[in-house]
Formats: sequence, C-alpha cells, structure tokens
Amino acid sequence: MVSTTNMGTALLQWHPPAVTHGPLQGYRLRFGRKDVDPLTVIEFPERENHYTTKEIHKGASYTFRLSARNKVGFGEETVKEVTTNEDVPGGYPQAIAAEGAATTTVQVSWRPVLLAERNGNVVKYALQYKDINSPRSPSELFITAPESAVVLDGLRPDTTYDIKMCAFTSKGSGPYSPSVQFRTQPLDQVFAKNFHVKAATKTSVLLTWEIPDNYNPAQPFTILYDNGQSVEVDGKITQKLITGLQPETQYSFLLTNRGNSAGGLQHRVSTMTAPDILRTKPYLIGKTDSDGMVTVQLPPVLTTEKV
Repeated sequence: MVSTTNMGTALLQWHPPAVTHGPLQGYRLRFGRKDVDPLTVIEFPERENHYTTKEIHKGASYTFRLSARNKVGFGEETVKEVTTNEDVPGGYPQAIAAEGAATTTVQVSWRPVLLAERNGNVVKYALQYKDINSPRSPSELFITAPESAVVLDGLRPDTTYDIKMCAFTSKGSGPYSPSVQFRTQPLDQVFAKNFHVKAATKTSVLLTWEIPDNYNPAQPFTILYDNGQSVEVDGKITQKLITGLQPETQYSFLLTNRGNSAGGLQHRVSTMTAPDILRTKPYLIGKTDSDGMVTVQLPPVLTTEKV
C-alpha cells in the first residue's frame, strides 16, 4: 500500500509474501517519477515492512516496484502507481537570457522550472518586459509550453529593458523570476551620404544624395531651408528639386529624417542661385533664310552683372 501527503512524502507499507520458496532474506524497492530515469533502488532486511520517502513532487506520477529476495534471488515485483495533485509552480524559469539585441528586437531564452518546483505540467509561460525609465505598466507576452525562446519586437532603440518570467500549471501561475536587463542597439546614424547640389538655376536648386543599403525606406527625409521652410521627401527618393527661390541668393539646405531631426545626424550644403541676367526672353526678329539661319534678338545685359 502507498499513501501520499501534501508535505511531499509517501509511505509505503507491505507484508511478507505468502510463499517464499525458502527463508526470506530481504526486499528491494525501486521507485521514482515515471518520467525520470533511472529509478531509485533501496534494499531492506527481511524484518522491514515500511518505508517513507521525502522526494515526492506535486503533480507527478510515481511508480513503486517491490520484490522479495530468497537465497536464489529476487522474485516478481509488485507494482503500485500513484499520481499526486497539481499545484501552482513553486519556482520560476531558469537561466533567462536576452541575446542578439538589435534596434527594435531581442531574443529571450530560458530553461524550464526546476523539476521539484514545477508542481505539475507547465502549460505556458508569461514574460513581462518594461522600459526601466518609463512609468507605464509592463507589457506581457504569453508563450505556450514547451517553447523555450521567443523574439520580442516593437522595442525602442537605445533603451534599457527589464524582463522577468513565470510559469503556469492548470492551477495558475508561480512566482516571477528576478529581473534580467538588456539594452537595444541605437539607430544606425548613417541615414544618407554624399548630399550635394547637382544644379542651380536662378529660381531652383537640384539636391541629390545616396542611400545606404541598410536604410529603412519607410522613414521619409526632410529638407529644411530658407528660415524654416521644409519639404518632406519619400525615403526611396535620392533627389529633390527645390523651386520658388530668389535669384542670386545664398541658401543653406539641411537634410535629415523624422528620427534624427531633433539633434541627430544631419547633412548640410550651401549654394547660391544663378543671377537674373536676362530680364526678358530672347525674341525672333527674322525668318529663316536660304541657308537655314534665323536671327534672334537677345535682351541687353549690363556690364556690371555677374556672369
């Protein structure tokens, strides 16, 4: 007979076999969790008739195999199996690690709750994570067992996070683990390069730049100029024609993006628009002659004009 208690013990009691085929010399008990090998083996003298084990876990199935011994050896085993009631876990996931942190993602891995502290079949895990400088409540993610890793996304770049975990059985959740910290990587500050003026007329400037392979095209560029004017440019575009400018005027153009406009990396170029030399358009003063030539009258240009 096997009886268990809520204190993690089991009492095994037995009587001598009716037929021993010679003098009884003792007993052998093999016992343990059904899902763990090998079984524990204990031998007893012939006068022993009970044994108490203190290694019984909640929410587990155990097997007890008792056999009697005579001078020939051990006889057939008598087998008893018991299953203890589940409870909430008494411990938390082990060896929690945050690895491979990028700007907005990180992989979190862990090992199961210690066997003696599971108190049943772990059905899921809860993972809480939080920006250590934010007053907001932690975000929580549930992971179905037996998974042992998950990728967190949607994180803020260059930010330190706290993470902690707990396990669930059918009876509820266990305690949370101590916090583990990690920091996401900062944004790649090289968002554009080779920003320059390709051409300038008296009322417009053509700006061009190059985009590195790792730039996120979903993030648009912004060009600031002329005392607060600005224009937004699609992140896939590498040039922009700025129009409506004044002739012979110095302009400064600042290229940035939405993520870097407040103190981040920026590119600046300066140029002067062309002078307004021709105040009027040239006009035709003669028809095409026999040689295919035409005569065009150009407007006058003052000798003081910059050319």
